[in-house]
Amino acid sequence: MFDAIVFRNSYVHDALIDIGALAEALIFYGKVKIIGNQGTLKYILKKIPPAIFLDLIERKMVEFHFLTDNLSTNARNISDTNIIYYLASIRDTKTTYSEHAYNAFKEASKKSPQAKSMASKFEKHIQEIDHGCFNQSSLLKAWENTETLERSVSTILRHLAPEYTQTEKLRFKIEYPDLGFAVDTNIDKELLAKTYKQKISTQQGIPILTLLSQLQYSYEASFFSASLDSELFVDQYEMEMQEQTMLGLWGRGNQTQSEISEFVDLTLENSFAIREAVNSGKINFYDVIEVIDSSTEFKKWIKGVPPEKKLIQHFYAETIKDSKLSRLPGKASKWALFTGTSVVLGDLLTGGVATVASATMGAIDTFLADKIIGGWKPHQFIEGRLKKTFQKDDSK
Repeated sequence: MFDAIVFRNSYVHDALIDIGALAEALIFYGKVKIIGNQGTLKYILKKIPPAIFLDLIERKMVEFHFLTDNLSTNARNISDTNIIYYLASIRDTKTTYSEHAYNAFKEASKKSPQAKSMASKFEKHIQEIDHGCFNQSSLLKAWENTETLERSVSTILRHLAPEYTQTEKLRFKIEYPDLGFAVDTNIDKELLAKTYKQKISTQQGIPILTLLSQLQYSYEASFFSASLDSELFVDQYEMEMQEQTMLGLWGRGNQTQSEISEFVDLTLENSFAIREAVNSGKINFYDVIEVIDSSTEFKKWIKGVPPEKKLIQHFYAETIKDSKLSRLPGKASKWALFTGTSVVLGDLLTGGVATVASATMGAIDTFLADKIIGGWKPHQFIEGRLKKTFQKDDSK
């Protein structure tokens, strides 16, 4: 768990990559892998200073895998009512991926006198990735399961065309003429074009092409996750799509991401505290780097969390291990640890020490580390750099 996680372009949000989620992943995961193209790279370098991004790459905390081909869906009109679709892939043969990477980095860092040298360093670290053995014909086989296919299409419509209304029970069925494939559907194509989040043409075949592309996108996710042997970062839309198709490593990735959310909610009192702080600009990436640099021991610990144990439970067990708190009954020790209740600690400490404790207790106070727990414990990182950087100060 928590070895590596993959990010790729989002087609649901305006942001290609959720930079706040990326920052959070850098704190919890051993490595963050990004799959993208020059557009992805340009977006990231607008949000993260190029010198910092290069540093993360050189320290092997981040990998950027440049996607050199793209899956596509094409259509051919046989008649006004008969459209044949084809699955294909396209590749840029004019410019190499390393040239794209160099140019994007140099442009982003053009204000620096070291722009060229940094771009050259960056280019050397970029890795190529393509769809390789991704078998598009297997998609058609999977799409023969009409029930699953229709649930997936419903999910796409709900997230990407929320104002679209299907008046009849949705029908979306793949049929096979002599060449390519056809789609038998009762979707209102003009209404779909008008309500889709990203502007699409009402031209014959385009609305259905858009849905087919999204279906491919969902299957592609598990392919990349398996190819890079990493968990996959998923938003709510992609999580639901993966649930429908029941593919790949989604289950493992969703479990750890849910646990991170619960963990951050417990320790920072807001499950999206890290993401919100970074995305809003309240916390810049120089601050994030300071947190990452102080998280080395925490990452070693979190990487060793047994897969069968929940992160919060293991955090609690490790924090009180070999301490006076471990002598308390389960509920009482958790109460002391997570609420800092001095009533419970009064049974363990004496006089002035207990008074100091009651005056200084936080959610998981540093007093516990110094006077009760001793040695490095995972909560010391939480109470130290992480909280100082990301916890909201309601008094301001």
